Amino acid sequence: MKNTIHDQNLAVSQDRKNLENPYAHLNDQGGFSALILPSMIKNNSQDTNQAISDDRKRLENPYSHLDAQGGYSALIVSRRKKVSLPILSETSIKKRVQKIHRQLWNQRNENPSAIPPIKLLNPEIALLREGFSVKREMSLGQYSFEGRLVEAAGALDEEDASVSISLQFPPDVQRFTLAHELGHVVLHKGHGLNLHRDRPANGSYLARDQVEKEADIFAKLFLLPEKLLRNYFEAFFGETHLEANEQTAFLLAGASLQDFYARYRSRRSFSRLVASCERYGNHRFVSLAKTFEISVEAMAIRLEELGLA
Repeated sequence: MKNTIHDQNLAVSQDRKNLENPYAHLNDQGGFSALILPSMIKNNSQDTNQAISDDRKRLENPYSHLDAQGGYSALIVSRRKKVSLPILSETSIKKRVQKIHRQLWNQRNENPSAIPPIKLLNPEIALLREGFSVKREMSLGQYSFEGRLVEAAGALDEEDASVSISLQFPPDVQRFTLAHELGHVVLHKGHGLNLHRDRPANGSYLARDQVEKEADIFAKLFLLPEKLLRNYFEAFFGETHLEANEQTAFLLAGASLQDFYARYRSRRSFSRLVASCERYGNHRFVSLAKTFEISVEAMAIRLEELGLA
């Protein structure tokens, strides 16, 4: 039975390459079976997408649909194995991240002085070091997440040793998703994540599922390491932290403290301002969010975690 499933998966993989469609395979009769991707739909796209969505719910398979002849077409999906994984603390995840950071730093190019440390925070390079290739696709289709169909932002295939990223999302989401997939590879490799898909994420919230939450924490720590972020913060603002007072109100927004409080009523709104601002008094700079190529919300949350804002 295992050999049969393995042979089927190999056939499906080869079919996808031959047909140039990562969701396609040839059925037993040699027919072409595949998900209909958004880029492939020209006419009646709304009706077709709705029909596929209904089929997936009815067939209880987020990768399936009924073809024009009423036949059942679906990928052979290796579902996540029901294994009991130990819960990882943020401290233990941080140690794994720091190890990768050291490895990237030690393997930098021949002229290390010309490479800013921030440029080493590249999840794609880290994935290549782990033996995983990175593919960019126009779409990765949809999958079921917390009871609803969502557009997949990333996909991890352990058997193929590859990570796929959807170009449907902005660069900060792609970057965070790559770091999230790197987290799965480093923390959860070998635990049934073949053909595993992930929702779009930019670090603005954590997943409910423990495994996904750990990958999110990994991505946050990988892209926003504490020491480096503190160094940039102090270089930009000349302070070890910022709080709302008359001086910061004037330097950040050119406003009185009263007007400042009226505009930024909560800590999160203040943190967002610090994460996105590109001027502090007469000092101009690229915002922290843009410098680290991360969303403003994710940067704001990290600033709060570290007590910087």
